[in-house]
Amino acid sequence: MEFNRSLILRMISFLIGFSLLLYIFSETDGKLIDYISEIGFDVFIVLFLTYCSILVFDIIRLLYVFHPYKEEVTFASLRGAILAPSLNMLLPARAGDVNALVTSKSSSWAVGQRTRNLVLLRLTDVMILATFSFVLINFYFSNWLLVALMVCAMIGYVLAFKYLPSMVAKFAGVLNFEIGDASKNKVTSGKYVSSLGLSFLFWIFQGSFTYFLIISMGVSDIGFIAVISILSFATLSKSLPITPGGIGLYEGILAISLSEFGSIESAAATSLALMDGVFRYLFTSIIPWVFLTVFPKPKGGEEE
Repeated sequence: MEFNRSLILRMISFLIGFSLLLYIFSETDGKLIDYISEIGFDVFIVLFLTYCSILVFDIIRLLYVFHPYKEEVTFASLRGAILAPSLNMLLPARAGDVNALVTSKSSSWAVGQRTRNLVLLRLTDVMILATFSFVLINFYFSNWLLVALMVCAMIGYVLAFKYLPSMVAKFAGVLNFEIGDASKNKVTSGKYVSSLGLSFLFWIFQGSFTYFLIISMGVSDIGFIAVISILSFATLSKSLPITPGGIGLYEGILAISLSEFGSIESAAATSLALMDGVFRYLFTSIIPWVFLTVFPKPKGGEEE
């Protein structure tokens, strides 16, 4: 029976991944193959490996804020973290984060505590993206404005860490969720600082992906810092709940930003933005399901 459950899970994961691949192929009118041919198969492999690193970082970050000790990570919680990037891309309302939160029940932290850590993680993402985006302001406005915005961002970090736990605790109290005594939880402070470092590296890899893509298209007169700043500015647009995963809105803002701030011709910027969006959608939505297809469940695994 256990073998059948594992086999069924792998078959379902494979079918979902394959269906998503067909969907992307049809939505791009078959241009997906043209995109891969245009950048070259070797560059495609580099982009694939870079994005695998991005997904691994994202999975590690989720497990890190949901479990105080690595021994508590079960197959169910690992599977939830693996699927989180794909579900966040495909569905609205951060469905992947919610699923990962629910499947992390093996953690010794109460659900309210894990919810707080998740909110802090995503708030950290917003702060880092905003910080990178400030570089654009430095290029086109004044240094003093940049300094002022950086100071505001740092104040936001402190306020989020100090006051958000009590806010989540009140919300958890209404739902009868146990939050625990945050003042006695010294592990959380360390994890918040560590997750800040992981998030910083995570977005550096995100910028590297777009930078490699731009370089592969023969555009060499744009710097790495500029690419990260432009990408961060475009990624912030995903915060607007207009389309699932910010699809369409992200590509549009990325194209305009590359053209206006990156001095790339409008047609080339649009092509790069579309390729970036297609490859990100392809890798994010499919790789987790393919990984679950081949990921071996440990013998004697826990009940799910």
